[in-house]
Amino acid sequence: MSIPQSHQKQYLSSAFIRAIVAKSGHALTLTYESDYGVDGVVFQIENENGGYYSSGLLFNFQLKATWQCDIRNGEVVYDLDAAAYNKAARWKGFPPLVLILFRMPKDIDHWFHLEDDHLMLRHCAYWKLMEVEKTEATSKKRISIPKSQIFDEKAVEYLLSLSKGSFRA
Repeated sequence: MSIPQSHQKQYLSSAFIRAIVAKSGHALTLTYESDYGVDGVVFQIENENGGYYSSGLLFNFQLKATWQCDIRNGEVVYDLDAAAYNKAARWKGFPPLVLILFRMPKDIDHWFHLEDDHLMLRHCAYWKLMEVEKTEATSKKRISIPKSQIFDEKAVEYLLSLSKGSFRA
């Protein structure tokens, strides 16, 4: 007996996020044990004289993994659960909460391919700053993310830079 497919998607998407953050040279803590609307935090790590430390720059994210999204007119269109959307709308922190949407094939046999010299994950993740107002929708709220907003090392650096100076007078 295997774990539910929703857990498999969660583990695979978090492995993808871990890989991107590791490649960017920063740190990540996952917090999805509880459903409070934040699944993880990315911390900027710096090096001074051979010593590594957290700079204090960070961003919080909500992670979703799905095959139920469409690519239309250069955008990734996804129907986000209204409760998850409203948790993001209640976010009071700075920078805004980041939604990371991991898009994957519908067929579980196509989620990844492993050979002795590579591991290929299909497809990729996109990010969106959730600067949103609460919705009255009770089921789903449609969101759009520009297809150009791929969650990669450049996105990590950009999202970390948003918190620079936000807490200092």
